[in-house]
Amino acid sequence: MVRERPGPGQAVSLAGRIASLATMVVLLSAHVGSPDTYYEGQAGPYRVRVIVRSPGVVPGLAQITVRLLEGGGATTVTVLPVYWDPRVAAPPPPDTARIVSGDSTLYAAALWLMTSGSYSVQVTVTGPSGRGTAVVPVQAIATRRLELQKPVAAGLAAFGAFLFFGALTIIAAAVREAPLAPGVEPDRGRVWRSRIASGVGGVMLLGVVLGGWTWWNAVDSGFARQIYQPLASTAAVRMDAGRAMLRFSIVDSAWRQHRVTPLIPDHGHLVHLFVVREGLGAFAHLHPVLVDSSNFDSALPPLPPGRYRVYADVTRESGFAETLSDTITLASPAGAWRMSDPDDAWWSGERGAGSGTLADGSRMSWETGGATLRAGQEAPLRFTVSAPDGRPAALE
Repeated sequence: MVRERPGPGQAVSLAGRIASLATMVVLLSAHVGSPDTYYEGQAGPYRVRVIVRSPGVVPGLAQITVRLLEGGGATTVTVLPVYWDPRVAAPPPPDTARIVSGDSTLYAAALWLMTSGSYSVQVTVTGPSGRGTAVVPVQAIATRRLELQKPVAAGLAAFGAFLFFGALTIIAAAVREAPLAPGVEPDRGRVWRSRIASGVGGVMLLGVVLGGWTWWNAVDSGFARQIYQPLASTAAVRMDAGRAMLRFSIVDSAWRQHRVTPLIPDHGHLVHLFVVREGLGAFAHLHPVLVDSSNFDSALPPLPPGRYRVYADVTRESGFAETLSDTITLASPAGAWRMSDPDDAWWSGERGAGSGTLADGSRMSWETGGATLRAGQEAPLRFTVSAPDGRPAALE
């Protein structure tokens, strides 16, 4: 976000700041659960944009690009994955990113992520202005299983059949002809013994093949169980003393049986709830109160009727962050609203074309620069906030 500081007395209020967040979320939509990581910020004196594209499988090779946003000038750019594990004494040496041909501001590297869990990728830029490092949090999770391509499967099957029948031929020839002198023909008894040995060998080889098949299926099933699935959760609305209350519950058996690490506060709250109306005509950012280890309650603001998507951002003690989701339907406005948390906020109105008016009369604009958003392509998100008199506003 672009932050411009004007003269004294033009700071946007707390309500304005919260409404800014609401407006941003209403104006933008993103794919929840995307495994890729995007970061834009400072690496010391250098402003960088880092994109880490997840391999989707673990172990897997992550593709990393580092773009210098204020021109070139770097002599080296290195990337280093650091896994969250207190038992690890020291990380491996960093990899040097290579400059992309034809673009002096873009560097690329590939890093192996060997274990599922929370990583940080340390991006270090060295140049004429000195050395700076940015730390980018990354979640290494398996989100898919790579299918065996049919041509490869057919090739492996043919090669396996060749080895199988070749082994049977070697066994038969060894029993039938190995003890004989050169040029001597085997008798009928030796031929039958070779056939029996070949049959016994075939049964043994089939047992080996069956064992390998069983082992392969066990490994495949184990990997399938490790493919990431968000914790099962539910959202429901109930009335309590005339107030509409939203209860968000984590109902996953792994959570209730304490097989995953507990939650820790992120930005001062255990859970950040985003309630977004379909069509983006209303929005609420809430911070529910902990009822017990699995349930969280928050008072609903007077949102207009409709179907809403509920997203809960949580962070585990291991550093693993995820978004849980569900849907609710509101029949009528909740009436008087008493916030469950001082940072709660909501918004409803007409969806703007890249800009919106905040609660105190300030105006927030999305500076697209004329760029067209395309799925799967990076795009900068820059916003400006102007005070009611049109001058740049200061954001707290």
